[in-house]
Amino acid sequence: MGPEPFVWAIIGILLMAAESLTPGFWVIFFGAGGLVTGALTWLVPGLSGRLHLQVLLWLGSSSVLLALLRRVLQSRFGGRRVPEDSIGSRALVVEAVAPGRPGRIRFAGTTWRAESYDEEIAAGETVVILARDNLTYFVSRPFLDTEEQPGEVRQ
Repeated sequence: MGPEPFVWAIIGILLMAAESLTPGFWVIFFGAGGLVTGALTWLVPGLSGRLHLQVLLWLGSSSVLLALLRRVLQSRFGGRRVPEDSIGSRALVVEAVAPGRPGRIRFAGTTWRAESYDEEIAAGETVVILARDNLTYFVSRPFLDTEEQPGEVRQ
């Protein structure tokens, strides 16, 4: 005997909620596959007693949804993209940054969370990006004064 349709619906909702905890924008499609499986298990007579068919339906519908919709939906809901090769670039502090007290910097057209290792940096100052940990940049005052503008990525 296979799971009841509401079990697939609960699994689907939980997987869709888990998307907010995982990177990559793909778990939501397995949650949607769970909802599809729950609906079809409820609508199609004889499917409720066959677990192997339900699992195949879940995997198939999840895969089809992933293949057809991921690229389209990711471009709309994908959120901020972290600029690659940002180490050594300059940014503008928009909220004061201090050790243990994150602020914000403007870099690559948007603002990002930023921290300093050992100095307080006031809003309006230009900083150099030293490192990145996920969506947090670690910054410092520039060692050398160059003509590069804040937010530009060095080539």
